This record gives sequence, structure tokens and C-alpha cells, in this order.
Amino acid sequence: MGSTEIILTIAAFVTSCISGAIGMAGGMLLLTAMLPFFPPTVLIPLHGSVQLVSNGFRLSLNYKALKKDIFILAFLGSFIGAFFAEKIIWNVQGEYYQLILAGFIIFITWMPKFRNSWNFPGRFFILGGFSSFASIVFGITGPLLAPFFLSENLRPQQIVATKASIQFVGHILKLSIYAYSGFAFHQYFHILVPMILAVLLGTWLGKKLLFKMNEKLFKLIFKWVITAVASYILFKTLYGLI
Repeated sequence: MGSTEIILTIAAFVTSCISGAIGMAGGMLLLTAMLPFFPPTVLIPLHGSVQLVSNGFRLSLNYKALKKDIFILAFLGSFIGAFFAEKIIWNVQGEYYQLILAGFIIFITWMPKFRNSWNFPGRFFILGGFSSFASIVFGITGPLLAPFFLSENLRPQQIVATKASIQFVGHILKLSIYAYSGFAFHQYFHILVPMILAVLLGTWLGKKLLFKMNEKLFKLIFKWVITAVASYILFKTLYGLI
């Protein structure tokens, strides 16, 4: 196992522990950790493969709490988002894609939280479409989805299960598009297998741990770490274009 595989396996384990312990941040942190190693058109299907397992495992642990009415609407909407995303991902040059992805990470890290403006019929159909589009084009949707559940008066287990189900569908659609387009997943099995095993172990261990750090302090550190890494990628790519 080379240094890249070791680094990414450790990153997968640590970030899944974080997700398991506090219910957020792991997927986005893992994507940011992987960003320096792969171009976006490789990064997104690899990250999606790992997160498919992670969200599927989390959903299986909380399946009884799934809000099926929300899931069905989001499931139907996700196909609309996937249709439009498939038209875009192959038409963006690698350097500009990396700029967009790094900028998107910074945006969702610091975006405002929406609480009161999200209450109209069919909203989760739209959210499903937006979620699958963002998952396929940018690779991450968790931080985008979370704020929209705050006004739904759901129990924590319902939020975890339903959010995981929407992300799970997005990852399936994303990986299907990449597989249909000829992406050679088998060439990366030596990276994916240890990362997936690390995610399963980390998720299980995270559930067993009590996260001791002050929540506000953690979120602040998390935001600045994400911003620093994404900014490095952003400026490095811009420098290469000049």
C-alpha cells in the first residue's frame, strides 16, 4: 500500500468517526482531503463510491425512522437533477471544474442557514432534484441538505435516516452515470477497498464514542480547516491558469 492509499484510508477512517460521533461533516471533510490527489472527474466517482457505503450503512442503522413520504418525493425529483447534471459534467474543462468545486466547498461551508422560507408543496421533490444535481456535479450534498430539515419538526433519528436516504440515491445515480460513461472503477479498487473498510469501521466506532469537544469550537475549527484546504486548491489552480 503506497503513501496515497495510506493517507486516504486514514482520512476515511477519521472523517467517518467524526460523522458517526456528531452526525455531520465527514463526507465534506473527506472530499476536501481527497481533492489534492485527483482531478474532479476521478475524485467525484471515487468519493461517491465511499460515501455510498457510508450513507447506506447509516441508513440501515436508522431505517425504522425513515420518513417515507419525504423520501418518495426526493427520490422522484432526483432523476430530474441527474438528467441535467449529466449534460454538464463532461463539458467543463478540468481546471475550471476544480475551481468551481473548491469555490462550492467554501460556499456551503459558510452559507447561511435557512429555517423559515422552506414550506411549500412539493419542496422535497425540488430538493431531491437539487441534491442529485449537486452530488453528481460537485460530489457533496450533506451540508446543503441539513438546513432544509430544520423546519420539519423531525426527530434526530428521522433526520439522519431521511437525509442519508436522499444522499444514497444521489450517489447511486452519480455512480451509474460515471459507470455508463466508461469510468474504470476497477482501476481504483486498491484505493476504494481499504477506504470503504475504514469508513465502515469508523462509522461503527463513531457511534460508540462521545464527542468531547465543545460543539461550537469544533464547528469553527472545521470551517476554517475546510476553507484553508479549499482555498489552497483554488489559488493553486488559478496560479496554474495564469
